[in-house]
Amino acid sequence: MASLRIKAAVLLLSSIAWECSISAQSLSALLSDFVSGNDRTTKELILTDITEHHPEAGAALLKIAIQTRDTETRWLAIRGMAR
Repeated sequence: MASLRIKAAVLLLSSIAWECSISAQSLSALLSDFVSGNDRTTKELILTDITEHHPEAGAALLKIAIQTRDTETRWLAIRGMAR
């Protein structure tokens, strides 16, 4: 039983450490991934990460919405500004 508790604690701590490394990603790297991505689902996940961890991203998302030729990226960026 103690072994099961230890495994559960290790799993919890490793998942927390993994989450912290993801959220620590820089805004510029996330924005670059957002613009260059081709898959809508991936862009949605990146946009969620941007809006949850980088509230200062509004100006950068506006710039993307203005400059991109991709309609889907434009609308996702606009939606990101509204969050």
